[in-house]
Amino acid sequence: MIIDNFKKSEYYGLKSSGMSGIFQNQNKGHHEQFRLFLEKLKNGGEAIIPFEEIINISRASICAVESLRMGTWVKVC
Repeated sequence: MIIDNFKKSEYYGLKSSGMSGIFQNQNKGHHEQFRLFLEKLKNGGEAIIPFEEIINISRASICAVESLRMGTWVKVC
């Protein structure tokens, strides 16, 4: 099964489960994210994504790539 951005699905060797079309009007939050970002730039205030969360996802991403490169588990510290 291939799910393309949750907008369409293709099935190989399986019967369709009826998923196609159910996510037509999906909202991924991009509009709201940029609206908040511009609001914070204009008016100030806390970041929409806390710095600690940015650091954590950066560490996890780097460790995921390292894990794939080494072919073993890598501890996220």
